[in-house]
Formats: sequence, structure tokens, C-alpha cells
Amino acid sequence: MSHVYQELNPGPFERKASMMITTNLSVLINDVLKGAATLLNQNWAITAAVNVFIIFFTVFLYLNTSTTSDQVTIRSASNNAFSGGNTTTLKEIVFHPNYGGLWKDDLALIKLATPANFSEGVKSISIAKSLPKQGTNAVVVGWGPKSYFSTTDGILREAVVPVMNYETCKQKYYPIFLFTDTSFCTAKDNVGPCPHDFGDPLVYKNKVIGIFSGSFDCGSTTYPAVYADVTQYNKWINKVIKS
Repeated sequence: MSHVYQELNPGPFERKASMMITTNLSVLINDVLKGAATLLNQNWAITAAVNVFIIFFTVFLYLNTSTTSDQVTIRSASNNAFSGGNTTTLKEIVFHPNYGGLWKDDLALIKLATPANFSEGVKSISIAKSLPKQGTNAVVVGWGPKSYFSTTDGILREAVVPVMNYETCKQKYYPIFLFTDTSFCTAKDNVGPCPHDFGDPLVYKNKVIGIFSGSFDCGSTTYPAVYADVTQYNKWINKVIKS
């Protein structure tokens, strides 16, 4: 996360995450962090489709032919993306059927090779049924760097950011429209998600309302952070994870 999260010690960032450690997953290929995912039940997690797109093409096109999904690591129950907790690999990837490579419908569901053990500091989180009103504070959680051009230390952090509705946010990106009314934003100076934060959950009242898709900057009110509005995808999510 960019200027997003501060440490528990005084500094320009927000605080280390605590509660969300049990629901957040890190997604790595050959120990390189690609993004975040959020556990919905023991078998399924939700993430940004761009993370899965990167995984798919890295694993099956850009690496040697012996590369398998075993080189994809999904880590849970740790506040460090690179160590600790529990690890597993991928069993299945399901893109949203309308995802086309941009921020529209930027969602995917990933099935874990090994079901999560809820007795080991791991739990699931639910999807909200609707978004809160504009200006409402929500919490974004992830492993990204503290600035756009820095590298991540892999520590899970969180930040409080205000919700911005689609109509307001699309004017910020005019005339470039990479998303539709199935997205919304958050915007706060020097606070917001960054590279390696793709897939970060935005949480309000202990339920997920958004999954981070991207932005043209980090922690910017000029170019707000764009999220998939997961409250509009409950039917698709439930159909996949209950099948």
C-alpha cells in the first residue's frame, strides 16, 4: 500500500493490520508477491481478476513448460506475505465471465488446493449486500508498498478511507473510462492502495464491500483507488462457491 498504512510507531503511514490477518491471503508466484485475496469459506477466496490473469500467463506462458500451479503459493494466517502462517496452492480459478482485462468486472474466485483450517487462526468473511453512502469510512487491507515506486516489505497493513460513489469517481478519470457502475472508489490524500495491492478487500462493518482493481496513482484524490463493487456480484459469487 502506498502512503496507505501507518505503522504502530509514529510515521507517515497508518497501522499494521490485526483483525484482517485471519481473512486475508497473499498470492505469490515463485515467492514473488502478486496481490491479495480474501477468504470466503474454507475452499474459496475472492481476488481481483488481474491477479489471476497475471498468475495464468506467468505460470503457463512466460515460464518454462515444467511450471505448475505448485509454484503458486497462497498464504494465510500471517501478517507477512512471505513467511509464517499456512500455505497451499491453487486448485481452480474462475474469472468473472465478463472480465476483459481492464477494471470492469475485475473479479475472480480461486479454489484452494487444501481447504483452510479454521482452527489455525483463519476465518472467512461475508460479502455485504449494499454499499454505504458516499463519504462513509471503510478499511482497506493489503501488502503493497508504502509509495508508488518502492518495494513492499510484505507486512499486512490497513488504512481508513472514505467511500466515493461511481458517478463522482468517473469524473476523476474522464475522458478515460476503464470501469462502469459496477465499480466505486475511495480517495484520501496520501492514503490508499498501490502496486501489489490488487485484490485488497475494502471492509465496512466486518463485511467486504469492494476488491481493489487499480488506480493511476497511490493515495491520491486526483486519481482515486477503484474497486469492484462486490455487493453487485453476490449471485455470481454464491453460484460458483456453492457449485
